[in-house]
Amino acid sequence: MKNTTKKLKYFCAIFVTLGFFSCSDDSPSHSSCTSSPAAPDKSTEQSLNSLQLSENQNDLNLLLKMSDLKTQLPKFQEAIAAAHSLAPDLEPFRISQVSHDIISLRIAAQSPARAVIESFIQQKKVLYAEPNYKTFSTEFGEASHIEASFDHNQAVTTANGKEIIVAIIDSGVDYTHKDLAPFMWHNPGEIPNNGIDDDHNGYIDDYYGYNFANNDSNPMSDDPHAYHGTHVAGIVKAAAQLGRAGINLKIMALKYLDSSASGWTGNAIKAIDYAIKNGAVVMNNSWGSNSYSQALSEAIERARKAHILFVAAAGNGDSAGNGINIDRIPFYPAAYTHDNIISVAAAGAGDFLTRFSNYGRISVDLAAPGLNIRSTRNGNTYAVLSGTSMASPYVAGVAAMLWNARPDLSYKEIRYLLFKSVNTAQFLWGKIATSGRIDPDRALNIANNYTHNPNDNAIPEFMDSSACLQ
Repeated sequence: MKNTTKKLKYFCAIFVTLGFFSCSDDSPSHSSCTSSPAAPDKSTEQSLNSLQLSENQNDLNLLLKMSDLKTQLPKFQEAIAAAHSLAPDLEPFRISQVSHDIISLRIAAQSPARAVIESFIQQKKVLYAEPNYKTFSTEFGEASHIEASFDHNQAVTTANGKEIIVAIIDSGVDYTHKDLAPFMWHNPGEIPNNGIDDDHNGYIDDYYGYNFANNDSNPMSDDPHAYHGTHVAGIVKAAAQLGRAGINLKIMALKYLDSSASGWTGNAIKAIDYAIKNGAVVMNNSWGSNSYSQALSEAIERARKAHILFVAAAGNGDSAGNGINIDRIPFYPAAYTHDNIISVAAAGAGDFLTRFSNYGRISVDLAAPGLNIRSTRNGNTYAVLSGTSMASPYVAGVAAMLWNARPDLSYKEIRYLLFKSVNTAQFLWGKIATSGRIDPDRALNIANNYTHNPNDNAIPEFMDSSACLQ
């Protein structure tokens, strides 16, 4: 007992010296029509006891927003290390920088370092702490293997010469696939496989993109079926070419989902920021969870400020495979309210909403084909999959097609044109905001005859105004 008391006094003295807290007995206290359900309150005075443990229930996996990361992070790391040394038998802690003001921290649930986090929150040096949530791909059901082939179109340079970069934030992409290789984005500042960070962006050999799940430069898909992200990329490529005109499409492979087809929110945020810094104009996000993340919302806001469209799968319903109303039970990131988000439901033949697809007259914007979609699979093969995972990249590809035709337009105008051009359907009325399915030909025709208007705000007058009455 004396040794324990001595250690605690030593621990306390260290933190007083570093200026983290005083050693007293005082404990830190711990619709409009276009709006989705309110986000959870993000009080800075929160208790770590209210935060969920990670999946093994033995540790805390957190995202922390710091008021001054450059100044406070070294002090925070020193304090965490000192506190953790009091319990050397616990698993080592891990700290990683996620963005310019967010870090991730993984510590044992019983670590004395919890007191450090509480203190930083109390002093407003940590503005908020939240769980580093697990998110999941939005594929539905099993796939059947198809021994057929795409038309092996080659990438072309368009008349305006502009690259249309679509970031695939997913489980990775088979960048060697014969149908995808000509369309893969290459980092112009990086020499592949030389072990050097040539462009000094913090990532070594990130030639095709990056693998944030394994923290290496190989964004090859390795999920159980070895193709979720590859399948998504093939849909983007096929949809972008529906305009039958040359498109200089480039697919940026950003892997954050691991081999279990799940991934941490912190790694998704890293992928988003990478895409922002490297010129993406569209991001496809065939993943999500029911957990609200303030840090993820802020990353999407950074994408919005960079004029990037953020296309997101609406999700695949409950455990029984029945779609849910995400106005009532939000599914993120699709249910965030940023005006650069396009939230996509899955439609089947006949423009009906598939049984598994989520919906919501406020939170879901439009539908796209998502049932029995054939696309690329690792190893120069092909497969059929269903899910809002398949519907989302269809919209991302059509958005790329429109931007190729009209590079002068803003993300708001591209979004507006996608909504304005939908085919409305009785089966979709009252289920999604536009009550319609995407129509690539109509969208392109309207885009080609569209007069640039920066005031168009992506809410055409014919959208389902009855949502406001609920």
